[in-house]
Amino acid sequence: MIKSASMILKGAVILAFIFCTISRIEAQTSSTNDSKRKTTKNAENTFKVTLSEDEKNPLNLKVNITNTLKENVKVYLRKRNDFTFLFEKLLGKESKLSMTLEFAPLEDDEYTFVVKTENGFFLKNVSLQSGDLATIRVNGKDVMTINRTITLKDE
Repeated sequence: MIKSASMILKGAVILAFIFCTISRIEAQTSSTNDSKRKTTKNAENTFKVTLSEDEKNPLNLKVNITNTLKENVKVYLRKRNDFTFLFEKLLGKESKLSMTLEFAPLEDDEYTFVVKTENGFFLKNVSLQSGDLATIRVNGKDVMTINRTITLKDE
């Protein structure tokens, strides 16, 4: 009798272990599918972002956004390895949005520009670097300045 009670108890423990393992696998599978669904949404279907150099000031980038779903669009700028936003702005829900991103007051570093909607996001890494000392003519006078450039990174 003790032997059969022991076997029943072992069987119950094994069944409980199998049930818990199957439940955990199902929970992991559904959460994995949920995260895939969120990350594989194609931002190109919701909005398109183009960045171009401003002709008047090479330290400014023109940002044009086509917002096909007319969702709220937020833009952010942060240092690449820091998640503190240097700039944050809500642009709105219009189908065509534009803004100028100014890098002149920023120090040389790597930055990340982020455009975010409810259904997607766009990231672009930007490098701001100072070059050589140069002389330029402003209002008929020679002025010494440091050559600074913006480089868009493809990563």
